Amino acid sequence: MQSRNKILKETGKMLNAKWSEIPEKLQKLMEREKEAKKSGVPSTDREAMFLFQNTHEREGIKYYFGQVNVDKDALKNVGDKLLEQKKAEVITLWGIDEDSIRVFVWVEENNSTKVNAGNFLKQLLTPLNGKGGGKPHFAQGGVADISKATDIIREVEMLFSKK
Repeated sequence: MQSRNKILKETGKMLNAKWSEIPEKLQKLMEREKEAKKSGVPSTDREAMFLFQNTHEREGIKYYFGQVNVDKDALKNVGDKLLEQKKAEVITLWGIDEDSIRVFVWVEENNSTKVNAGNFLKQLLTPLNGKGGGKPHFAQGGVADISKATDIIREVEMLFSKK
């Protein structure tokens, strides 16, 4: 019985859910994985399962946001492939590793004068006490507190509600 409770507790932490919410969260993850496969979302050596995905458009530029359950190297590969497939002109992906949230931003080269990846990343991470930077077409950074993973979604929505 103790091992079952331990497994439930660990699963709850991984899903950022209470015990009673685990079945619902798992169902949503399975639905998102199914949708990701249908939409041709690229995978790396392991299947990339999006925990969150959304798009926004501003001033004719399409923005794509997603949380993916892969390590930082695989996360970068997923973003490179999404940009290559032209899923959006600006792509922001994040994932949680052992002790931090890793965030990457890609901007199509021909749009990097309109949207600077480094500046966009800083706008996203500053309210979360995160750090990062990079070039106009690619930036990376992170947040040390993994409990703020869901706050990234809120910050994305706030960025787009400002203008």
